Amino acid sequence: MNYLQNQDRVARGMNPDSLREAKKEFEEALGAEWVSDSPAVLTCYHRDFTIIVGNKPQLVVLPSSTEEVQSVVRIAQKHEIPLLVMTTGFNHAGQTVPKRGGILMDLRRMDNILEVDEESMTVTLSPYIRIGPIFEECVKRESTGGMRMMPSSPMTLASISLLSNYVTGGMTEMSYKTGNHHENIVSSTWVLPDGEIFESGPLTFEDFEDKVGVLGPGPDMLGMLLSSDGNFGICTEITIKIFNKFPIEKTFFLEYEDEDERDLDVFCEFFKVICKENFVQDFYKSGNCHAAQVLTEDATDIMESLGVHFLFLNINALDEEELAIKEKRLREIVDSIDGLTFMADESINLFYRAMEIPEGEFTWQMFRKVYKGGRSQRWKGSFNWMAYACKLDQVPELERIHRRLRDKYFATTDPFASKKTIPQGISLQGPMQMGRMCALEFDYYVDPGHPDEMLKFREMVHKLGEDFAQRGVMLGKGTLMHNYQLKRMVPYIDLVRQTKKMLDPNLVMAPGNLPLWDD
Repeated sequence: MNYLQNQDRVARGMNPDSLREAKKEFEEALGAEWVSDSPAVLTCYHRDFTIIVGNKPQLVVLPSSTEEVQSVVRIAQKHEIPLLVMTTGFNHAGQTVPKRGGILMDLRRMDNILEVDEESMTVTLSPYIRIGPIFEECVKRESTGGMRMMPSSPMTLASISLLSNYVTGGMTEMSYKTGNHHENIVSSTWVLPDGEIFESGPLTFEDFEDKVGVLGPGPDMLGMLLSSDGNFGICTEITIKIFNKFPIEKTFFLEYEDEDERDLDVFCEFFKVICKENFVQDFYKSGNCHAAQVLTEDATDIMESLGVHFLFLNINALDEEELAIKEKRLREIVDSIDGLTFMADESINLFYRAMEIPEGEFTWQMFRKVYKGGRSQRWKGSFNWMAYACKLDQVPELERIHRRLRDKYFATTDPFASKKTIPQGISLQGPMQMGRMCALEFDYYVDPGHPDEMLKFREMVHKLGEDFAQRGVMLGKGTLMHNYQLKRMVPYIDLVRQTKKMLDPNLVMAPGNLPLWDD
């Protein structure tokens, strides 16, 4: 039988004797208090806030260093027990839900900001450290000329692991200026499936002390590890670039709405102009569903009051004169695009009040307070997203395809009901350099306790995935997404399978996170 079709290999170590022996060895390596097979502990690890529900692990272990992670990997390989790793658990793709049980390695003890280097403008951090604390620490420091520093924001929960967002292919709202997260990795440390420690970037050179992103004599092997979903290694430390935080900042809100929700044409036009003129610091197309998931007031009321689509952006400057020049140009661009307008003060105040943000502290609060986990669960019980990297020119048509399917499966037959209250939002993330592309994201709030709603959601996502893959759209991470595109990427997927066989012959690392077998 083909190596990657043989599921018996995945479960070979899943027997009571192997698990008991592994537990003893974990306790010797980590300390008994950091190893558990208690049902009360295990049940906390079998799902996240997506619709994915997996199996409970048989063991949970909590290492505190690269060397302890190395020990865990070697013990798992010795007993051929599946091993999955998690940091904060706030992922949107079911990647930390054990598909076949086994060992769940929780990295919450590795929660240090190891160094903020003002000279190289980098920060070195551990897996569990979250976006909020990194921002708080970096903004205390100055690079040159009194300029403070900050990380780029993935525009997600401040409680997520920044390291995980980088190594799984996250995108920043400043990507059109700085590149995406993977382009801003300077160095990293990984534990490979055989337990060996691998370092990339300047860390590779013993006598090279500068923290700058340089390539050495030979190929850069980091690309194979990024976005491998734990199959080829576990990242235990990363050094990333940070950027200047300008002393003056002003936030603007733009909106456009009609009954057909065709305003993405307008926003795409705006994206192209703004990116090429390159004077806006960052921007993000959001909407009423996104506001509703993190607010404290009633979700339905906010969804009815705010636009289905709106955009917020920040202009940064060194002084008031520069800010005035940039604001004048922004208003000229907005006036030149038919239908695009600045959001009314009443709506802006509602947005600030709902998100508990004092006016004038938008970016600061977005980093350190606003994005809290768990609130979306009040609404429907889950949060799922699908992201598609595509040209800006494709976005309006892709959104219309999605809207037709969304209405088919989820719109009410009540002629007086507002489509605003359908719990599905749309974002435009990025965009990428020069505004040529962006990530089109659809967000869903599905009730995992409602079988009919789950079936409709899965069927709709299946149709979207197949349709978009045929249109040449790159499917990003998200529940169910890998299967639609990887099978078309030949010989790429064959190389991935060969690499998996070479690095992890016992199928121990993250089995099921990538579709590496036909079933």
